[in-house]
Amino acid sequence: MLHIILFALSCAQAIHAHGYMISPGGLNNKATFGAVRGFGGDNPDILQNPANPNNLCKGLPKGRVVPISLGANGASYSVGLSISAHHPGPCSMEIIDPATNKIVEIGAGDNCATNPASRFDWTFTLKNLDQVTCTDCIMRWVWSSSNLVPKEFYQTCSDITYVDLLSEVLFDEN
Repeated sequence: MLHIILFALSCAQAIHAHGYMISPGGLNNKATFGAVRGFGGDNPDILQNPANPNNLCKGLPKGRVVPISLGANGASYSVGLSISAHHPGPCSMEIIDPATNKIVEIGAGDNCATNPASRFDWTFTLKNLDQVTCTDCIMRWVWSSSNLVPKEFYQTCSDITYVDLLSEVLFDEN
């Protein structure tokens, strides 16, 4: 009986949260690959509840800041994900203003983590970009499992400089 308990405990210690954003600009974007809080150091694949305001971005320190141009509402955008377990459920991409903690959901989907043991680009349709007011922002991917009880919540953050292409065009023309 003791060997079963020890085996179960060793397996539990080896389990991580099963998924995280690996590149805020897609897998093939070398400039943004790995620009994720905790990438290459602390494990960014830690199970945490993103609804806890005291634990924004799992408490990980600010990482490498990368410029991100998203496009316009209705356009498609992709981020690179690394998923190690099959836990289908809803996910969303958010832009957070760290000065005000304002959160704007810029994309959402269902069953975002259905490709276990893989790295892939998750493509979503942009929305609410007119509500983004920050330049120095946090891009956060949030995912929850729908096949587990209780639900598990995941989050991964990238520190970005948001470049609003539409505003740049309007100001350049004046």
